[in-house]
Amino acid sequence: MENHIDTIIAFVNSQMDGEPVPCGGSSGLSQIEDAVRAIQNTATDYDMSMLGLRTVGAVVARVHSNLIAETALRAFLRGDEIE
Repeated sequence: MENHIDTIIAFVNSQMDGEPVPCGGSSGLSQIEDAVRAIQNTATDYDMSMLGLRTVGAVVARVHSNLIAETALRAFLRGDEIE
């Protein structure tokens, strides 16, 4: 189940990067479909919790990273010394 969760998290990350959804009939879309189908059909409560936690974790990590980058950019534009 871990591989399926990894596939979905990789897809979520790629979407946050602005990547297009894989084309219909592509191997990339097939992998996502297989992962979602497996989770829908066989996931335990633990698996669903892990999927939820890792998805939220990916979003939190992305927001955190963006805030740090924005802070650094603002400091640079103001001429502040960056540590």
